Amino acid sequence: MLLVSVLPAVQAGPSQMTAIASWYQASGVLKNGHRVGKGEKIIAAAHPWLPMGTKIRVTTQDGQKSIVLEVEDLGPARWVIRKNPDRTLDLTPDAAKALGFGPGGEGLLPVTIEVLSD
Repeated sequence: MLLVSVLPAVQAGPSQMTAIASWYQASGVLKNGHRVGKGEKIIAAAHPWLPMGTKIRVTTQDGQKSIVLEVEDLGPARWVIRKNPDRTLDLTPDAAKALGFGPGGEGLLPVTIEVLSD
């Protein structure tokens, strides 16, 4: 017997979109498939549908701060997105700090996401 799995095609999204960014604790995070060393900065993001490895530019809504990073995880969790559909970007603490989150990464931040490559 032959079993065939059919996966839905990934739809190309807009090259620029607005989102609400949050941050997630990245302890023991993998970077390009390898665990990072202690103290190494991790500038990365998680997005629910952009493919891993996609390079994006994230800019604060006021245009004051911008950072280029790579999507290295899926997220935020579906229950988070159901609660707030605009919250579609999770940042590592280092990326959140670079964009101006509070001292402990508190809060949510409206951003613009520009897809640079996928």
